[in-house]
Amino acid sequence: MNWQILGAGAIGSLFASHLAQQNQRITLLTKMQQLGQSLALTKQDGTTYTYSLNAFTQVQDDTQVLLVCLKAFQVLPAITALTDSLPRTTSLVLMHNGMGTLEPLTKLLPEQTIFSATTTHGALLTAPFSVTHTGAGSTIIGGNEKDKALGQAITAQLNDALPNASWSDDITHKLWLKLAINCAINPLTAIHQVKNGALLQPQFKPVLAQICQEFCQVATRQGLTFSAEELLQQVRQVAHATGNNYSSMNRDIHHGRRSENDAILGYLLQCAAQHQLHLPLCQQLYQQVQQLSYSPNASG
Repeated sequence: MNWQILGAGAIGSLFASHLAQQNQRITLLTKMQQLGQSLALTKQDGTTYTYSLNAFTQVQDDTQVLLVCLKAFQVLPAITALTDSLPRTTSLVLMHNGMGTLEPLTKLLPEQTIFSATTTHGALLTAPFSVTHTGAGSTIIGGNEKDKALGQAITAQLNDALPNASWSDDITHKLWLKLAINCAINPLTAIHQVKNGALLQPQFKPVLAQICQEFCQVATRQGLTFSAEELLQQVRQVAHATGNNYSSMNRDIHHGRRSENDAILGYLLQCAAQHQLHLPLCQQLYQQVQQLSYSPNASG
């Protein structure tokens, strides 16, 4: 299977290097063409491997899978710019934090096969095209029933490259679970500029509990079943398991970059508005992150 990776950040570089290690045919999709681009992977045991990959500015005609590892707000503009050159036989796998990209992409590319994915692997980009695998996790992929066989084949190759990857017949529930964890961990760690493990401190427990309660109000109206108590436990488990990590939103705020706030809390608030629900804490946290975030429309 021929792979191309769009987004050579931490997660994109992590999957690209592991696929290369399995001798999969893999290229990068970047702003500048570079034949023989060096990509370095440092594994959890400290060993470093270097791979030579070709980077192109367009999707290659023989690309079977385009793994999209951009920030949520980058996805639609990037894919829109590629529509004229995107082969119909190329399947897209969307892998990003937050939600809100699938529906507009489906409208933009009605004949394209599109899968959604979520991963809990930890990765840190220490330099351009140099990634460190900071924490083993799992990856879940899902899509339409008619595309299941293809999706399972893609999942199998990803699992060979970077375990544990699995196919889900209910990817929507998995994505909403990831959204819940992101809504709880990312804004608080960004606002307070702390590592994930700091959220285990007692003062954060009632705040996390209210986020989970507000999340469940929306999820219920969306036809999804979650328990606020169980969500809180899962959030705390993730905070513990990734205790030494900084969330992506934390790093975006720290480095003055645009965050995925609109695709995380913003998406939840958008769904809440459709059901005429008021989420006071989530609204407050959303506004706080917005005030801290770089805005591409800001003057000066």
